[in-house]
Amino acid sequence: MLWVFLLAAATAFGGKTYTGVPVVGIEGLSPPRFQTVDTGWAATVPNGFVTIYVGHSEVEAQRWIERQLLRVGPVAGTANEDLAKTLEVDEAFGGGLKLLIFRAGNVGVCSKSRTNALPWAKAIRSAIVDLNIPWPSAPKISLVDGLWKIESPTTSRQVSFVGGIPTNSGDLRFHEAPYRLISWDSWGRAAWTDTASR
Repeated sequence: MLWVFLLAAATAFGGKTYTGVPVVGIEGLSPPRFQTVDTGWAATVPNGFVTIYVGHSEVEAQRWIERQLLRVGPVAGTANEDLAKTLEVDEAFGGGLKLLIFRAGNVGVCSKSRTNALPWAKAIRSAIVDLNIPWPSAPKISLVDGLWKIESPTTSRQVSFVGGIPTNSGDLRFHEAPYRLISWDSWGRAAWTDTASR
């Protein structure tokens, strides 16, 4: 009975954790469009688009995959062991022509195309990196001269917010503080904090 527990623990906690996927520099991908902490970031490609999610853990990426599969339906979301082997990933779904969803450790990818989704999935799979770079820190907010000001970490590629009433200055100052602050780094990882203003 102990071996069953150990196997379950190894499966739950022993998954590969990658740094992420570079948000720029993959040939053919548009500049990134950062979405939410739950959906990841997206880029257009010729004849389609890709969505990439980098979670803290394999479990978070599995949940993201499950949400993607609910959106595409049971036929398109059929497991594809051959594509999983080809891409050298933990799991893959779809036929690869118009849709390919895969997970490699803590990274989830959805590639959709009107012609062929596989080349984009391969390009992203080969771009997944495993570097010794800590997870980014979340932005902070403070009250300065009667306005709320977001302080972004130096590693931020982009900072976004949810809610709040921004000033017209364009420098991340607010009359009313946002209730969520999100910082994205160069590897597509999101760090966030919820403020008390909600």
